[in-house]
Amino acid sequence: MLDEIFDLPIPHRINEKIINYLGEKSWNFVNDADRKYKDSFYNIISNPMLKDAGQAVVSYSKYGDYKNDNILNFFGDHIFYLIQEKSNFKVKDVSRFYWNLYTPQSVCQEHMDENHIGRFISAVYNLHTNDGGTQIENQFVESKESQVVLFKSEKKHKAISSKTSNFRLSLNIVMEL
Repeated sequence: MLDEIFDLPIPHRINEKIINYLGEKSWNFVNDADRKYKDSFYNIISNPMLKDAGQAVVSYSKYGDYKNDNILNFFGDHIFYLIQEKSNFKVKDVSRFYWNLYTPQSVCQEHMDENHIGRFISAVYNLHTNDGGTQIENQFVESKESQVVLFKSEKKHKAISSKTSNFRLSLNIVMEL
């Protein structure tokens, strides 16, 4: 079940610039089922039976070594401050920015962003409209450009890749309450 969903006043051309900028980044395959285990790049691309869970660029992690992309972090901060102003949640600080890329071949598993009940809230910001989206528990929310979906980070959710677009790009922000 969703906690909040709303549109943000981000122009299409800004989202387009971020998408183009992300196209220049180095992406890493992710594995939602068990984030400690990742198949090698070679295994993912050479085994037609093995599905990837999408790709990610981590531009900021409060408790990690990812604080080095000023452009992505500036945009992520902008989204965060808009969420702070618009949300009924009392969000205090950003825990992480994950930029996610899914192709039609990506198959994601349900997972939680954090398991500390009541301490974190997750946001999915959609960079473009497509028929993919986010499934939170049993509710599907289709990707709509400049829209934010907020839910408690301990809720099980998964990304759904687009079937009609070559890609789906979104920003996942985990915030401390």
